[in-house]
Formats: sequence, C-alpha cells, structure tokens
Amino acid sequence: MTNTENNIEWRGLIDRAVSLADNVNTAAYLQLATFDDDRGAQVRTLVFRGFSDNSDRLFMATDLRSDKVKQVITDNRVQVAWYFSEAREQYRLSGTMACLGSSAVDQEPRRALWNAMSLSVRASFFCDAMGQEPKDAKELAASATPPDYFALLSMTISEVELLSLAQSPHMRRRFWLGDNGWENERIAL
Repeated sequence: MTNTENNIEWRGLIDRAVSLADNVNTAAYLQLATFDDDRGAQVRTLVFRGFSDNSDRLFMATDLRSDKVKQVITDNRVQVAWYFSEAREQYRLSGTMACLGSSAVDQEPRRALWNAMSLSVRASFFCDAMGQEPKDAKELAASATPPDYFALLSMTISEVELLSLAQSPHMRRRFWLGDNGWENERIAL
C-alpha cells in the first residue's frame, strides 16, 4: 500500500493519538536517541514542537551547546520513541536530523519556532554554559530574534514502526519511504 506525500497515513495516526491525550503536555514528550562513538547510544527526552505541513519532518528545539548537537553533526542518523498512553500506541521513528542554528540559510522556521515558545522556555536559552540565567533573561526572551545558541532540530523521517497495544493480539505495522512514496505492511510481533 502506498500513500502520496500529502496523505501520510502514519501522520494521521500520530495526530489522532495526540488528540486522544487527556493532557496534551504528556503527548508532547518524546525520546530522542543519538549515537556517541565513546559512549554508544544516548537517549534523552525532548519536547515535540510540531511537524512540517504535509511532510515527514518533525521539529524540536535545542541549545547548540548540548552534546546531542555534536552527536548529530558526527552521525545524523537518529531514532525517536514516542508513547501515547491514552491511545496505547508506541511509535518508533527513524531518520536523519539536521540542526538549524543562526547560520542556517532559511531562518523562518527557526524564528517561527522561537516565537511559538513560552517566554520562560525562551529565557532558558540565555543561560550560560553552567545553567545560570542572567538577571535580564526574561527581557531578552521577549525579543522576536532568537539567540545564537537556539537551534531548530529537523528530523526527516524515513521509517515508522507502530506498536498498538489497544487490541489483542497486539498489532505492529511498519511504514517506510519507498521509491513511490510511503508504503506499509503489518509485521509480526
């Protein structure tokens, strides 16, 4: 089965799972895995900041001083695990990550994400490397221009695995980007 780019089936399933969440904030947290040559897989929780319209790109925000940025620059392959308790569905998204900082050619997506975040979250990007917030952080955060340390993480998804625990027996499906668009199949547990 194939889908055109404007009708990505797994996107609709994730959108539905988000809408079922009792608390939208809990649905916003996902786990991102990167790879570090010295320490192996590195997993951390990030906040989902949205999808690019009608596409397979997922957005998150980060501080350019973080280890994950160095890891993505070294090896841009990443994986996200995302569980929706109300839908009883787990998604594993695989793909590549790009880090768009202040030197990115197209600044509009970065600025739009910055302006969509709360002032308290924006203020955290003015902290020094040790996490100390300057006295004027709240005033700085009110600026429509993000600081140099603020970056948009853009994950281009090439494969999605869905595990649905809402039915018995459990159901697994795999979606992948093939030559003719998105394809999918049911797979064994």
